[in-house]
Amino acid sequence: KNFIKKDLLDIDISSEEEKYDSISSIGCIAHIGLGRYGDKIDPDGYKKGIKTFSDLSKSHSTIYTHAPVGKKGIEFNAHRIFDPNELIKEFEIYNFKLQEFHLINDEGSLILNAKLEDSKELNFGGGYFVFTKE
Repeated sequence: KNFIKKDLLDIDISSEEEKYDSISSIGCIAHIGLGRYGDKIDPDGYKKGIKTFSDLSKSHSTIYTHAPVGKKGIEFNAHRIFDPNELIKEFEIYNFKLQEFHLINDEGSLILNAKLEDSKELNFGGGYFVFTKE
């Protein structure tokens, strides 16, 4: 199996026979629990999604995730905008360690190996996070 598409909050972990070396979630985490795509309203939805990443990943696996970053908030039911430090702390609960952080700023410029504080004044930046599970 090279690619598996699943609903993060609708996975019976006990039935999963495999754990994965790599999980990619590009743009998903910001939408979980807001109801826009037929999911249940759940203020902790994104936290539950991160837990599922952990449940599905092997030790030393890599998680690639992208989420809006900048001035923290929720844009109606469209998406969350995260403070990247808070998002990192949620991953750290499950023994993920940040390896790389890249940023697309409000002007659309890509900043490789960005500083987390570079995102704090953005309205709708894109944070690209690479984590490994210890």
